[in-house]
Amino acid sequence: MRFPTVSIIGPGRLGSALKSAFLKAGYDVNHVYERGDTFSGFADLILVTTPDSEVRKVSSKIASSGQELNGKVFIHCSGAFASSILQELKDRGARTACFHPLMSVSPETVSFKNIYFDIEGDESVLPLLEEMAKNIGAKSIRVSPKEKELLHVSAVMASNYMVTLADLSLRISVSANIPERTLMDAFLPLMRSSLENLERLNPTEALTGPIARGDIQTIQKHVKLLQNNPEMLEMYKKLGLLTLELISSDLKDSTIKFRLYDLLK
Repeated sequence: MRFPTVSIIGPGRLGSALKSAFLKAGYDVNHVYERGDTFSGFADLILVTTPDSEVRKVSSKIASSGQELNGKVFIHCSGAFASSILQELKDRGARTACFHPLMSVSPETVSFKNIYFDIEGDESVLPLLEEMAKNIGAKSIRVSPKEKELLHVSAVMASNYMVTLADLSLRISVSANIPERTLMDAFLPLMRSSLENLERLNPTEALTGPIARGDIQTIQKHVKLLQNNPEMLEMYKKLGLLTLELISSDLKDSTIKFRLYDLLK
């Protein structure tokens, strides 16, 4: 089977990681374009891995370059935009789609094994993207443009805000005179155990802690400890109410349920 040749526009974290993964899988990555480069000699498939804010600009620049685009496949890797952001290229005869990895890419990322890519765009391109994902050890899920937008919101909540919650946890305990790195090292196994629970169970079943137990006294103590930190107390209560909503049907004792609600509202 002949793999399509690949060009990459944007050799940042994602572009570099995809280049390594595709080369390892046997693809010919014959051009990697950096900011300011003149586009020429595109491969069969062109991956646009620039920051989100640059995708439309790159599309316009290529569309106005005068190159022959018929038969070329342009794929952007943004989570925020649907393939329609490449409309100028489509108008020039190219096929377009998006190929977005649901992962946090770091400078050390070299593998996409078991990672999901959400894919959307021209129907004729999607089987190609599914095969590409498979060849680098990843999985794929087809989405509509609207589903893609909502999926990106969900991904930000699941990934970025998890890091924010970790920081909030550190800030609550900062006055305990425990080094921040020690605190983080102590919290990480706890966070991993919650993620491991979610690999086997749904969120309601995976939840542990005082609200899941209906432990009113512990919640009362937490609220009291945070009285002098209104910002953290508000966040604790909001998250607590959402947690209570998550397991509300499992709390059979309505008295406990209402007392927890009164504490957290």
